[in-house]
This record gives sequence, C-alpha cells and structure tokens, in this order.
Amino acid sequence: MDKLGITRKKFVYKLLINSILRLKNNNYCVLFVNIYVKVNIMSVIIKDIQRNSSEIIRIEISEFKGKELINLRIWYQTLENGEVVYKPTQKGVALSIEKFDELKEAVIKIEEYLHDRNFKTTQKVE
Repeated sequence: MDKLGITRKKFVYKLLINSILRLKNNNYCVLFVNIYVKVNIMSVIIKDIQRNSSEIIRIEISEFKGKELINLRIWYQTLENGEVVYKPTQKGVALSIEKFDELKEAVIKIEEYLHDRNFKTTQKVE
C-alpha cells in the first residue's frame, strides 16, 4: 500500500486459445495454448472495520472490467508465508460508483434513525 492508501492488486487472467492445425499428412489436431496476461487493477481502501477476531469489513473503491465500484466486502484473516494477510470472501456487495448518492442518503437516514432512537430513549428515562 502506498502513502495514499492505494493498493495495486495484480491479477493474472488466463486466456485459453483453441486452434485447429492441419498437419502435413492431412491429419488435424487441436492445439491448446495458455496465455497469461498480467493486469494491474487499482483499489483505494477507504476503511477497514473489525467484524470479529478473524474478519474485517473492507470498504474500498475498486475497478472491475473498466468500471469503478464501491465495494463493501468481508475479508478473512489467513497465514501466508508466516505473515498474517486478509483475503476477500464472496460475502459482500459491489455498487456502481453512480449509486454513491443513494448510498450516502441511506447512511444519513441510518444516522437520523439512530439519533431519534437515542433521543426517545433519553426522553423516556426522564
């Protein structure tokens, strides 16, 4: 991770190319060629929230197929080469960056609800 909190993830995509080759004796064979292409995908970690002793909820801006996404995902803790690292699970949601205003509106409504709930609790006690 660099100074700005940007993590560059290296994904390797495997492309499988099938080709039919005609041999000298007029026999045919299918040639399978594996080509590995390294692609750098950038993500910006916004916040890690501790879920429990071995999991975090990571909020990040990531890129997938050329589109920026708001990604809220559970990551689990594991050991890799003697180091503790976090890896993503399938549990989570990825929202298009265009949905940010709706997400922000929802978070504001949650804040208002919690404020009202706490205020009503205080009122009842008095």
